[in-house]
Order: sequence, then C-alpha cells, then structure tokens
Amino acid sequence: MYQHDIAEKKLEEKLWYVIEDTVNEVGINVNTASIYVLQHISWITKAAAKKIYNHRPYTSRTQLKKQLSPKVYELAAWFLRVPESSEIFDSTDIHPEQYPLAKFISSNLDLQKLDSEGYIVQFFTENSIKIKELYSDANINTIKFIVTSLLEAWKEKRILSTHQKARKNTAQDVKVWDIVTWVIRNVLAFGAFVDIWMKQDGLVHVSQIADTYISDPKEFVELGQTVQVKILAIDGISGKIQLSIKEATKL
Repeated sequence: MYQHDIAEKKLEEKLWYVIEDTVNEVGINVNTASIYVLQHISWITKAAAKKIYNHRPYTSRTQLKKQLSPKVYELAAWFLRVPESSEIFDSTDIHPEQYPLAKFISSNLDLQKLDSEGYIVQFFTENSIKIKELYSDANINTIKFIVTSLLEAWKEKRILSTHQKARKNTAQDVKVWDIVTWVIRNVLAFGAFVDIWMKQDGLVHVSQIADTYISDPKEFVELGQTVQVKILAIDGISGKIQLSIKEATKL
C-alpha cells in the first residue's frame, strides 16, 4: 500500500494522532514550540496554543496560568516544559500539585538503594504520613512516577544516532581508570548521567564535575554535550558505574 492509496483526510487524521501521542509522551518546551506543535498537547485548543505562543517567553510554569483556564492548566501542565525556569520540576512531567512531594522525595530518597527490591515500598511505608500531607492522593505508583520523572528529566531520547544506539558496551569492555568520550543524557541537581552504551547510564556526581564548588551542574555541563570521563568504579552486581569529568582532564 502506498501513500496515494489512502484517503488524504484519513492520512492527515492518522498523522495528527501520531504527532499528538509523541508530544504528549515527550512534552514540549513552551518557549520554542510552534503553534502547530502546541495544539497537539491534550486539552490545548488552537486558540489556547496561539495565546501561549504570543505571550512568550516564560520563566516558570505558573505564568501559563494567565493564558489557560484553571481546568486546562490542571490537565495540560504535565506536558508543558519551561527549561528556563529556576524551578527544576518545571522541566519534568511532574505536575505542579506534586512539587512539594517531589522535593521531599529528591531530598530523602537514597538513589543508591533504588535497585534494591522493595526499597520504594519501604520508603512509602516509613514516610506515609508525611507523603499524604504533601499529596493526599499519593500511593506507591505516585512515588515510582516521580522517581522515574526525576531520573529521566532533561533526557533527550533523540540525541544518539542510529549507529551509536546499535553499539553496546558490557562490563568487560571497560575498566576502572579508563578515559573515554561519551554523551551527557541527563543533568540533575546531584550530578550528570552519561550514556555509556550499557544497560544503564553512568553517573558523574556533582563533586566530580569540576575542581570547584558547584551549586548547579547545569552551569558546567549540558544535555547532549560530549565529554571525556574517567571511570572511577564499576559495580559488577548492580551494574552502576561512577564517572569523573575532572579526573579525566588531569595528566
């Protein structure tokens, strides 16, 4: 079957659905998205898309309240990203109503234990009263969603080319003290995740980015940046790899 074998209206309808599914999964930067892309966000009409577009730039998600009805803002906020915001959660799919809980989780959850079976359930059980105070509808799935959103924040799924994606490393391909060149896939408050073409990304802790105090890693590194890193440690059981950018530059 060829393109011309399908009715044009049917083809346009299918294309619209594909684009809508994509932008709702990935989210959009409200300061760079076109009106055409904006109106593919669920509950955003063409008129609302024009209002958002015509009042750019935005420096926070809350500014979008002036352009959207309370109900539309409530339903669409998940998908609207504002990377320029000083509020880091404005660049995630975490809803503003969940920000207090997200801040509690990011400050108290031990990322090193995430691979441990039952850790999130234990965290929820031990902190259930506080969690419910911060977000009354919270449950185990809410915690998992927020953790995933934090780990996936700013990760660009389209950074790597096809031939890079096809290449996969194993623990046997790299060793401690190797210096290699890889790509930053995610930048969070505690450091940067680097795509090392393995099952999971390697972590450059904020203390290993530069020989100076860093309050915000995004001032030193950015999404998609190619960096040299030194492998500091490899956990053969969990598969976690600790990396250093500052050590890679030392002779």
